[in-house]
Amino acid sequence: MDFYKLVKPIIAGIIILFIFSLLYRMPDIDDGWIGEHAYWLSELGYVKSELMHGITKQEIRHIAHHKLFTINGAAFIKLFGFSLYTLKSVSLMWALVFVAIFFNYVRRKLGSKAAWLAILLFTVNALVFQYSFVYRPEIMVMTLGFVSFMFLEKYLNDKRLWLLTISGIAAGLAAAAHLNGLIFIGAGFLTLVWQRRFKASMLFGLFTIPGFAVYFYDFTREFNFKFWFYQVSEAPSFHASEVMPTSIQYFLKILSEHLRFFHSPKEIIMSLLLIFSIILNFKALKTKTIYLHYLFLIVVILSFITAHTTSKYLLLHVPLITLIILPAVMRLFDKEIVASRYFSKKFILNTGIVLLTGFVLIHTVFNVILAVNKYDTKLNAAITTKYFNQDTQELSILAPLGMVFNELPKYRRIQSDLSIIEMNNYKDISSQTFFATIDTLKIDAMMISEEYIMKYGLTSVTDDIFRQKGFKVLGRENGYVFLRKDRN
Repeated sequence: MDFYKLVKPIIAGIIILFIFSLLYRMPDIDDGWIGEHAYWLSELGYVKSELMHGITKQEIRHIAHHKLFTINGAAFIKLFGFSLYTLKSVSLMWALVFVAIFFNYVRRKLGSKAAWLAILLFTVNALVFQYSFVYRPEIMVMTLGFVSFMFLEKYLNDKRLWLLTISGIAAGLAAAAHLNGLIFIGAGFLTLVWQRRFKASMLFGLFTIPGFAVYFYDFTREFNFKFWFYQVSEAPSFHASEVMPTSIQYFLKILSEHLRFFHSPKEIIMSLLLIFSIILNFKALKTKTIYLHYLFLIVVILSFITAHTTSKYLLLHVPLITLIILPAVMRLFDKEIVASRYFSKKFILNTGIVLLTGFVLIHTVFNVILAVNKYDTKLNAAITTKYFNQDTQELSILAPLGMVFNELPKYRRIQSDLSIIEMNNYKDISSQTFFATIDTLKIDAMMISEEYIMKYGLTSVTDDIFRQKGFKVLGRENGYVFLRKDRN
């Protein structure tokens, strides 16, 4: 059977499912959180955050955001208006750019059949499927990082300076879009050192500067590196470990990096397929390409510079992972499997088929679940009209992050429900702490979900107790309680 004939129909199915998923796609927590940065940049010319009001002075100025990505989001808002879909479309655009670049790259190296197979492996990936329509910078960083890798690879074969220049600039831009993009600066530099091209490594470092300089565009005399370091180091999400000294923790981070690759079934099956592919093609990967070396570098560097082992950062590795898996899958399709010293040809072939089939099916299940969950941002407007319609411009409301779409301009301030937990280092709090915090933040109205009722320690708080605390319960609906400052 010619398995290559199945590739294009499967891609067509993935595209249809993806288009369906775009309609009323559920907002991700970061659509609102990071999207607010782009909103204020488009409105005020600088970034701040009312959602995180009271945390590291973000309500005054925020300069620890994802600079190039925020600029891209603000430009889209200027062109198309502020909405959930405007912001999500930023990542969609970069995903389409990447697919075009990646397809052309693989086709030139391995031919059209391989290129279509590479696109299948890439598009079925649940991380790609999800974050290609989430306002987060990973897809943009992935694309710029791959451009840097691609031109670095060309330079190693061609030695023309302009190739190294583009590679350096692209790596710098990737870091300006998200500081995790520093992995491409580090990997590019170390790859050249590994190749004993020391002068080229220095030049590469210089060429990254113009791109990375974008990150510092909003530094001023008042809001400078000291202020940036304060916002980064004092952010609750980056709080130091209470178990071991920070220095020891830093160097032991590499020991927990495997958690990123084995986070859930979709990461586990991808990692198992990657391991199988490396074993199957180890000699070729070691001698004919820099894929394995470069992937090793970006994995190790990321383990040191990132605070979390969240699986979404695997997106930065997906292009290289796909390129390593691709030849193994082609060998399965072409039945070019030979027995090894320890395993028979049949065992290797069947193992590969099981892993590949499992990869496609497991990721498709995740994609279907994402596609069928729908959300209508018009519900936010209905909530505003029903419960808070009068004088909303004077209200500071505590609400879910998704409430910013498209209600952000309607309120004096929207404070995210997550911010209260972040202020307390992501620990559940007591009702006493909650009301004290609300009073300090001068909150006038609230929309609290059942999840946060528990996190805030409010499960036993009655309407009478809310009234004693100065809030009138306006109603309960769809798992939310709506409250407003009692003016009587």
